[in-house]
Amino acid sequence: MTEDDCLLWLSCIPNLTLKRQKDLISIFGSAHDIWVAPEKLILSVNGIPKNILENIISYKNPKKFIAYEKMMRQSNVSFISYKSDLYPELLKQIPDYPLGLYVKGDLPDNSLLKISIVGSRKYTEYGAYIAKKIACDLAARDIVIVSGMARGIDSVVHKAAINSNGKTIAILGCGVDICYPPENARIRENIIHNGCLISEFPLGTKPIVRNFPMRNRIISGIAKALIVIEASEKSGTLITAGHALEQGREVMAIPGMVNSNFSRGTNYLIKNGASLVTSFQDILDIIGDNHYCKNFSTNINENFSNYNISLENNEKLIYDVIGFDEKSFDFIANHVDLPVSKLSSCLIMLEIKGIIKKLPGSKYIRT
Repeated sequence: MTEDDCLLWLSCIPNLTLKRQKDLISIFGSAHDIWVAPEKLILSVNGIPKNILENIISYKNPKKFIAYEKMMRQSNVSFISYKSDLYPELLKQIPDYPLGLYVKGDLPDNSLLKISIVGSRKYTEYGAYIAKKIACDLAARDIVIVSGMARGIDSVVHKAAINSNGKTIAILGCGVDICYPPENARIRENIIHNGCLISEFPLGTKPIVRNFPMRNRIISGIAKALIVIEASEKSGTLITAGHALEQGREVMAIPGMVNSNFSRGTNYLIKNGASLVTSFQDILDIIGDNHYCKNFSTNINENFSNYNISLENNEKLIYDVIGFDEKSFDFIANHVDLPVSKLSSCLIMLEIKGIIKKLPGSKYIRT
C-alpha cells in the first residue's frame, strides 16, 4: 500500500471527517502508518469516538480495498492525493484542503487559469444572458470555468463553456459516479469530455444536504477568482462567496436591479467590498493577468453586433427598448413611433433571429 493508496482508504471510512483524517495523520505520521498500526494503538487514540476508531479497523481490509479500486477503474475514476503534482495548486493553499480528490474526466493543467462562476438555482433571463456571456468570453480564451453543476446558473455556465470549446470543472456534493440533479445527465457527460467532475466524497455518496456547503469551499478554493451572477439574500451562493473571501480569493459580482430578489445578494456583496464587474476587461484588470486579453468584447451588456446579427433600424430601436426586463407590447408601442402592424412584424423578425423571446401575456424579453 502506497501513501496515496492509504489516503484513498481513509477517504472511504464512514464518519471519518477531514479534520479527523488530518488529526490521525498528525498523530501517526502518515496515512500509511495508520494502515500498518496495531489495532490496540488505533483504539487508544483520544478525541475520536470509539465507533469511528472501530470503523478504521474494520475497513483495514485488503480485499475490500482491491474491490473498491476495481470499481473505480470500471467507472474511469481516478484519485489524486494532495501529494500529487496534478493536485490543484490553489486548492492546496486553503486551510481545509481535501487530502484527495475523486476525478472523472481530465483535470485541466495547473498552468491554466481557473475562475469560478456561481449563481442562483432560480434565475432571470438577464442572469442567464450575463452568465452565458461571461462564461463564453472566459472559456474561449483558455480560462477554465468552475461551477457546481447545480440547477440554474451553474448549468448555464457549464454549457456555455462547452459550447465555446473551452474547459470546465464541476465540483460535486456527491460521488462522481452519481448524476445529480438527474436532469443534468447530458451536461454531466459533456463536462467529462471537456474537463472533469471533482468530488472529495467517495463513490456512491448520495447528494445529501450537508455535502453541498462543504463542496462550496472547493468551488472557491480551486480558482483564482469567484464571480457571482445572481443570488438572493440567503443562499448557498453567498456561502461560497464567504469561503472565497476567507481564502483570499477575488470576489466579483454582477450588479442587478435594486428591487429584484435575484439581485439582493449580489448588490449586498458589492456594498460590502466585492468588485463590481460590467465587462470582460474588468475581470482581467481585477485578476491582473492580461495574458488572456485577446479580442475581448468591451462590455457584458453589449448589443447584438458582437453576435454578427444584422438588424434594421426599427429592429434595433425595438431591441434597445426591450432590454432584459419583461416589456409588454403596449409598453414597447408607447416607446417607439411605429404603426402596430410594423411593430408586430419587427417583433416577429427579432424572435426569428433568436435575440428576443415572447412570453405569456404578449410580453417580450431579450434572450
